Amino acid sequence: MRDPSLDPEKLDVFAAFEEVAAITTLDGLPMTVVTAANREAQDVTPDQLARLDAVWREGTTRWAGLSSAAKIVTVDDTGHHIAVDQPQTVIEEVLNLLPSAVTT
Repeated sequence: MRDPSLDPEKLDVFAAFEEVAAITTLDGLPMTVVTAANREAQDVTPDQLARLDAVWREGTTRWAGLSSAAKIVTVDDTGHHIAVDQPQTVIEEVLNLLPSAVTT
């Protein structure tokens, strides 16, 4: 997880999480946290998965709490790659973030 060349998202996961953890406010920045309704993980016990779900909910709540103009959107029928599994939902949420002055 520390070698971006081995990560499908080309990300040093630990360094990225440390940077995000240092953010204390986004003021009123419009933001949508899109998250999967359910997670699945191989070789994980039901207790471990329940803990993962709880920690994930805490994280999404914390991220959304950084902005007074944030919301959480929970998406069914998806895994980690929501934009691949449910692209229309992601498109709609991005469009919702655009200023109303922007027209198509």
